[in-house]
Amino acid sequence: MLTGTYPFGQLAEVYDQKQVQEMLSRIMEAKFVVPTDVSSGASALLRQMLVKEVQQRISLQDVCADAWFAQVWCGWWCGWWCGWC
Repeated sequence: MLTGTYPFGQLAEVYDQKQVQEMLSRIMEAKFVVPTDVSSGASALLRQMLVKEVQQRISLQDVCADAWFAQVWCGWWCGWWCGWC
């Protein structure tokens, strides 16, 4: 949603099994790169969301309370969906 790309790498229109396996490996290991044009607030939130260990991931309530998220989305999405803003 922020950049129009996948966080774990792009798949070509015609891809092979090796490319798919490499992407799945990056997903399973939570290895990703946030593009440099993404703001520091958005980057920090993404890094809290895309964590391998479920117990260590940020909760939806904490996402809604995040300063960047509240500034950008709270007026529309958060108030409609979670109501914590």
